[in-house]
Amino acid sequence: MTKTKDISGDLLLEIHDLYLNETADDQTTLLVPLQIRGRIKGVIYLKNHNFSLLRSVSQLNHILILATQAAVLIENAEVISNLDKRIQDRTRELEIAQTKNIELEKKALESRLTTGFAHEIRNSLSGAALAIRAIKNEPEQTPDELKELIDF
Repeated sequence: MTKTKDISGDLLLEIHDLYLNETADDQTTLLVPLQIRGRIKGVIYLKNHNFSLLRSVSQLNHILILATQAAVLIENAEVISNLDKRIQDRTRELEIAQTKNIELEKKALESRLTTGFAHEIRNSLSGAALAIRAIKNEPEQTPDELKELIDF
């Protein structure tokens, strides 16, 4: 013969609902929810032979305290896990932003170098162009070696 008792929270601390099952062969099963902020995080399953799990309200209070502490530990582990994931995501975002920033700096440097190089080439060519115009405008003052280089 199996008898089942539901022990509600108003009996003890008005926090938990428990399930207690005692069989005729002195087997006792107790299920205690691991509950925090109204959410169940798990269940403590206690099974014993040859004696009652609950000898007193004090023992049940100890079990409830352990269940509450276990629920808090599970909640803390979830929070830490979520924080760790957020840190990893943020680190990944920062690494991507840093890579983009480095690429932009490289492109800006290339642009400055190209502009500087073009400026130097234009200056050199401008000097040569002025010299060629001067030689073309006044060929009699040009040395013979330069006349050979320039097509009149």
